[in-house]
Amino acid sequence: PVRHLVAPALRAEDVSALAHAPWLSQLKSLELSAHPYVAPLTPEAFSRLLESRGLRGLERLSVQQHPISDLGLMVLSRQAPGVLPSLKELELIEAEITAIGVEALATVRWFGQLKRLELKRNNVRSVGVEALAFASMRGELVHLGLDANLISDDGAMILGQAPRLTTLKSLDVQRNHIGPRGAKTLLDSLYLKGLETLQLKGNRIGEAAMKIWVERFHLGPQVGMPNIES
Repeated sequence: PVRHLVAPALRAEDVSALAHAPWLSQLKSLELSAHPYVAPLTPEAFSRLLESRGLRGLERLSVQQHPISDLGLMVLSRQAPGVLPSLKELELIEAEITAIGVEALATVRWFGQLKRLELKRNNVRSVGVEALAFASMRGELVHLGLDANLISDDGAMILGQAPRLTTLKSLDVQRNHIGPRGAKTLLDSLYLKGLETLQLKGNRIGEAAMKIWVERFHLGPQVGMPNIES
C-alpha cells in the first residue's frame, strides 16, 4: 500500500484526480513541492484537496513553495472539523504566509495536536509568533520551525514567555532579526528548559548570549554559529 507520496509540480487541474484516487485513504504522509516551470497550486486548489475524505488518515503534510497564502489557511480554518483529523506534522515552507494566516491556522481544531510545525521562509513576524505561542494547544508540540520569518527581539521574547511551549525539544529561529536581548530571553526561559536544539544561526546575538548557547548545547564552530555582533 502507498503510505508516503511526494508529488512535485502538482497542478491545480491534477487535484481532482488525486483527491479521488482509490489508494488515497492509505496515505500517512504527503509532500507537495512546486516546480519553477509549472504553475503552482492556488489557495483554492489546495483547499479542494484537503476537503477530500481520503486524507482523513494523513499524519504528515508538507507544502513547499506553493503560494497557498493566508487565503488558503483562512479557507482551511472554515472547513468542516473533519478535515485532516489525524494530522501530527505540518510543513508550510515558503508559502507566502503572514501573521493573518497563522492566526487562522491556530483556530483549526487539530492545531493543538500537532507535534511538528515548520513555517520556514514565510513572513510570520512577531505578531504571528504571538498567535502561535498563545494558541490553544494540548502541549504536544516538540518542534517549531521559524527560520527566516523577520522575527525581532519582541518575537523571541514572546516565545520565551509562552507556557504552552514547554514541550518543545527543537526550536529553529535562524536568519531572523534577533539580537542579544531576544536571544538571552530564549536561553533563560523557564518554559524552554526542555530544548535539546536551539538554532540561532544568522542572528546577531552578542558575546554573552553566545557563551550561554555554546555551554548549554555543547556546540562548536563547525555546527553553524550565530553572529556575535550586536
